[in-house]
This record gives sequence, C-alpha cells and structure tokens, in this order.
Amino acid sequence: MEDSKSKEVQPSITVGQQPIIIQQSKTNSKGVVGFVCSLLTMILCWIPLLGILLGIISFIFSILGLSKEPKGLAIAGLIISIVAIPFVVLYQILFGSILKSLLYIKPL
Repeated sequence: MEDSKSKEVQPSITVGQQPIIIQQSKTNSKGVVGFVCSLLTMILCWIPLLGILLGIISFIFSILGLSKEPKGLAIAGLIISIVAIPFVVLYQILFGSILKSLLYIKPL
C-alpha cells in the first residue's frame, strides 16, 4: 500500500479524457544574471571601469543566487568572477602604465 502523502501533486488540465500535466521549471534569475555578467567581465575587461563594475555586479548576484535552486549557474558565475576581478584589475593597471608611458612627453 502506497502512502498518498509522499507523492507530489502536479497541476493538470483535463482535455476530453487525456490529462495534460503542466510542469513548472525552476529558474534562478540571480544566478543567471551573475553568470552573464561574469562572462561580460571577461569579454569587456579592456574597457576602463566597466570590467571592474561588471565583475563586482557578477560577484554580488552570484552570491545572492547561491540561496536559490538550481545553483549551477550561480556557482559558475561566482568562480568566473573570482578569477576575473583580479585579472581585470591587473589588466587595467598594466594598460594604464603602458598608456602613461606612451603619452608621457619628456621636458627639454
């Protein structure tokens, strides 16, 4: 004898004699935003300040996305943002120092 309390009830619509089961998919919008922003951080790291801002936004949204299910994209976004933020900062420092040395005019 099966216990009816252990079964999960899914909403259904009956059309004639055939029931149509409606399955609701779960999404983690904060995790998706964190993942997409972390990818944009890696792509747009050469634009001053935009890469750093996107990195911080992706880190925050990925942390917030860890509180919801499914956690896959939130974890991926968190890992990418942790790797990307120091990379972007180093890239900006390197790019700024190269640009400064190229634009520096020595006085006569």
